[in-house]
Amino acid sequence: MGKSKVEEFKKFIVKHPAIIKEVRDHQKTWKEVYKDWATLGEDHEIWQRGMKEENKKNDQAKSSAKQKSEKKTDQEKKRKELTVGEIVSMLGKINVSDLQQYISQFGGAVEGIQQLIQHFQSNPQVPTAAEREKAASFQTFQTYKD
Repeated sequence: MGKSKVEEFKKFIVKHPAIIKEVRDHQKTWKEVYKDWATLGEDHEIWQRGMKEENKKNDQAKSSAKQKSEKKTDQEKKRKELTVGEIVSMLGKINVSDLQQYISQFGGAVEGIQQLIQHFQSNPQVPTAAEREKAASFQTFQTYKD
């Protein structure tokens, strides 16, 4: 085996990734592949068959990926269309007086929360843990007293 033959074989293998896969999958050994290559030559149909299978797998993978992409795009379009359709439908069903009532109720709730926050901000005296404990013991004492 001269250096040039080994280099030619390496270039040949790079062109035929299916052969690498066969060796990695333990279908053939590198020795067998080299013997076949040296005996049959680079242009033998056995190598073309491997290339055809590899191309077929690549085409199937590309086709599958393309179908998934198209399916995803179609689903996204349907979602957008449904969303727009649902919004239009909902707008048609809205009763303006009910909407006004809900908004005023929500405004009242927000106003109550704001007042509560202002109350606690103006009276920042929060009882300490010791004060809470005293109050709890006093309540317990009164319970026993009654």
